[in-house]
Amino acid sequence: MRHKRIIKILTPLFDEVMQITNQKSKQNNVLNGNSYDTVWFFWWQGKDQITDLSNKCYKSLLKNKGKRKVVFISKNNFQKYAKLPDYIVEKFEAGLITKTHFSDILRFNLLRNYGGLWVDATLYFTASLDMFKTQELITCSGYPDELKYNIAYGRWTGFFIGGPREIDIFSFMDNFFLEYWKQNDYLIDYYLIDYALHYAWQKNLSAFRDICKKNSGKQPRLFDLQSKLGEDYDSSQWEALKEKTCVFKLSNKMNFRRGKGTLYYKL
Repeated sequence: MRHKRIIKILTPLFDEVMQITNQKSKQNNVLNGNSYDTVWFFWWQGKDQITDLSNKCYKSLLKNKGKRKVVFISKNNFQKYAKLPDYIVEKFEAGLITKTHFSDILRFNLLRNYGGLWVDATLYFTASLDMFKTQELITCSGYPDELKYNIAYGRWTGFFIGGPREIDIFSFMDNFFLEYWKQNDYLIDYYLIDYALHYAWQKNLSAFRDICKKNSGKQPRLFDLQSKLGEDYDSSQWEALKEKTCVFKLSNKMNFRRGKGTLYYKL
């Protein structure tokens, strides 16, 4: 019921933004195949104030970046890379847009303009990112979502998404956020990013629906590490966890044991 209500409210804006995106894509001569091989990592306060968990995630990214370049985005340098209108920054500074939702705006603006791969600051990596090709759209998909609370339904992840610059889905998402916040001073739903991606999935922008199906289940234990962080370290269990999965979603909001001898300490 909630999903239908929000989709009904947002659909006129989605349709409007789709028209804007189509018009601009016809005027754009950028080659879709060109991808800047950058990994975007965002922590607003900067490296000196990052949490211990996210710092472990950042170090795992640096260790496994492969041939990619990692760019750490913070309050000190986001304007060097992002191309955002003044009203977005003003509403963010006024507290109308939270840090979480500013990161949603930021990720698609960066991906639209540069391409590459966006990874949230709570992703832990155990293998080289060279296996993920950004010549086309890529995301983690096909994970279970029995509660159906999020409109994504396990079909994609906004916290791990990438591809070449200026592809239609990135242009649509960037245009949508800019237009939404031009017209509104409030957030209709915490998962606004996923309602927009749901529309993109329905329209199969940049083969989004096809790619989600193709990549479905390739990181089967994506969410399994979080619940084991506070347990005593067991090397065989850790190896089994990594056997078919190399991207793990963690959270700064969870409480668990962090002392010596735990899996978290070992990371």
